[in-house]
Amino acid sequence: EHGAGRAGSGFSIQEMLSELRALRASVIRLWTKKQPKLAESDLVDMARFNEAIDQAVAESVTQFSGNIGTAKDRFLAILGHDLRNPLGAIMMSAQFLLEEEELAEKPRALVTRIGVSARRMNQMVSDLLDYTRTTLGGDQIPVERQPMDVAKMVRDVVAEVGARYPGYVIDAETHGELHGEWDCDRLTQALTNLVGNAVQHGAKESPIAV
Repeated sequence: EHGAGRAGSGFSIQEMLSELRALRASVIRLWTKKQPKLAESDLVDMARFNEAIDQAVAESVTQFSGNIGTAKDRFLAILGHDLRNPLGAIMMSAQFLLEEEELAEKPRALVTRIGVSARRMNQMVSDLLDYTRTTLGGDQIPVERQPMDVAKMVRDVVAEVGARYPGYVIDAETHGELHGEWDCDRLTQALTNLVGNAVQHGAKESPIAV
């Protein structure tokens, strides 16, 4: 109980295990010193003592691991919350620049891409907050089905990844009826990861076909 309780404080897992090992060794040394000739009942008691120490170790490790996981999820929640303000500033600035009539075509395309990427980052932050809510509160990550065009989603992903990796050739080709009801943000996230992996792990001279 002593070791398991201290595992929840600033006590490191290594220190806690060292303390329990020292406790085991000290008790057994004093026990054998006091009882040079151990009876069968003494061996039973010693076995029970070792089982109690082992149980304390297992409970302490479990509690320590749980505390580490909770601290990590809280950190992610705080990080996601704090990222929303700078992302909001980027999106507002991009929108402001797009409303300028004197903005040339090439800078306008770049600002448009900045706005799209900032909105994607904002969605990732929302996904991060959803994840922390599921781990801290037990809810499921929401999936929101809405009418969408998969072809447009594919083109947007290819344009975004292509803007990040201008030296690569990424070709997108779609066929058939691609309108339906799906979660556009989830599909975009999945496809972005796939195309990003193709860029990072593929040969630069080979075109990427989506």
